[in-house]
Amino acid sequence: MIRESYERYLDREVDPGGLETWLAATGAGLQLLDLDAILVSSAEFRAGSDDRAWVTDVYEAVLERVPDAAEVDYWEGVLARGTGHADVARYFLHSPEHLTAVVEGLYVELLRRPADPSGRAHWVAALQAGMRLEALVAALVSSEEYRASSAS
Repeated sequence: MIRESYERYLDREVDPGGLETWLAATGAGLQLLDLDAILVSSAEFRAGSDDRAWVTDVYEAVLERVPDAAEVDYWEGVLARGTGHADVARYFLHSPEHLTAVVEGLYVELLRRPADPSGRAHWVAALQAGMRLEALVAALVSSEEYRASSAS
C-alpha cells in the first residue's frame, strides 16, 4: 500500500530507503491514512504551488474530483487562518467521501464486486472510529467470500 500511495500522490515509485522508513513507521503504529496525509502535505506534492492550487490538487488526488469555487475558498481560508497542510490533508483522507471510495475500491479489488450498502456503511463507520486500514484489508481477505472469489 505504501507503493500505491507514492504512485498516487507523488506520481513516482518509492525509493528503497523511503520504503524501509515507511515500513518501519507503519510497523511502529503509523496508520496508512496518516502516511498519505504526510505525502499529500509534503513539499514534493505541493511542488511550490500556492494554497489555492494545493487545495485543488488535494481534491483531485484524494477525492478524485474537481472542487467547486466555494470548496476551494473555504479550505484556502482554513489554511490562511493557520491550520497546517497536514491537518487539512488528514481531514480529506479521513472524510466520509474518501473512506467510501477506499471501501468501494477494496471491495472491487479483493471481493470482485461493489460494496453493498450495509457493508459500505459498516466499514466507513469503523474507519472513522479509528479502525486501521490494514485491519479492514485483513477482514476482507479472511472472509469466506474472498476465499471463494480468489479460488475461481
